[in-house]
Amino acid sequence: MHKTVTLLVQNQVLVKKWQEFVGELDLNSTDMVQWENSFNNRTITSNELFRHILVDWRSKRGRNATLAALVGVINKIGKS
Repeated sequence: MHKTVTLLVQNQVLVKKWQEFVGELDLNSTDMVQWENSFNNRTITSNELFRHILVDWRSKRGRNATLAALVGVINKIGKS
């Protein structure tokens, strides 16, 4: 997962649109508020933020949390 997070945070568009990324992954908005506060207050880095996102997504989606699904979301955000 570390390599995936490293790749994600290198995409500045994705980092800037991380809330949209969370929405596209259909994650809990309550968690997003907590992550947003921590990120904005600089108590977590972008790497930690994306790690939280991916862990939550994998926990929620299980076997459906695939690299192909992740790439699909990233491509969708890149086109918006």
